[in-house]
Amino acid sequence: MGWKELRITANSGISVVSGFVTGKGAAVALELGMVISVREWKDPENDRNVQRLLEIMKERYGGNNEFSVRVLKRLPSSQGLKSSSAIVGGILMAYAEMNGIELSQEEMLRDGSEISRETKMSATGATDDLAISLLGGLCIANNYEGKLIKRQIIEEKPVIILTTNRKKESFKFGSNDFSFLNRAYEDMWNRVNRYNFEYTAIINGNYMGTISQSKLDYEKLQNLNFSYAGVNGKGPSVFLIYRNTADRSKDASILKAKGIKFISTRLSNRPAYVERIKA
Repeated sequence: MGWKELRITANSGISVVSGFVTGKGAAVALELGMVISVREWKDPENDRNVQRLLEIMKERYGGNNEFSVRVLKRLPSSQGLKSSSAIVGGILMAYAEMNGIELSQEEMLRDGSEISRETKMSATGATDDLAISLLGGLCIANNYEGKLIKRQIIEEKPVIILTTNRKKESFKFGSNDFSFLNRAYEDMWNRVNRYNFEYTAIINGNYMGTISQSKLDYEKLQNLNFSYAGVNGKGPSVFLIYRNTADRSKDASILKAKGIKFISTRLSNRPAYVERIKA
């Protein structure tokens, strides 16, 4: 091969239509990426969830699964930023590459969704989240069927993410009864598109944040210059979307002065990518 290490960068994202209600969902990618290093040796210090992913992939595809996996750049976990989908998608990309296994986009999304459910990293399979982690843009999916319905190119607007010390795990959250929202979410999913996904994401956050007891902290938002603000799905992270980088820069200065934790990023159409590190 001429190389011994792969570094995969997979996207984080914002919820647009959470799939907990009907299994149908949508998400939009952020430039903020998780970087995963995969090397060619068995490592007893692999994270337990990572090791389980490797075992499941060997059962499915065969090949060698004796790899060392390290997350070089993490995403805040249990914040609604799609960290679970990023690690599932990133490791699946690496496993296929390391073993010379050809997987189509359709197979990657279907298999990755099934693996997410099997490992309890997702209650729905989160095909929409997996799609944005691998493909970028706005991705609309049927999570229960593991199918991408549509991927759309979006304007790469500046974004700030407000994180907290609180955590909300997706799998546990998925055990709630969402049936009273069925009609509302069918309508939201049918209407989501590149022209109004920001509004849909705000409505989605209102519903999911109320159920998870995540909400906008209006005191933190005072004197800021964002165009859109909402709870990121179930939360607890909050997204702020801007018209331009100048407004984002002003708000970054304000937030920093207040001592509020934030991440400066932007919406992204960039797919996940692989770097091959030479031996």
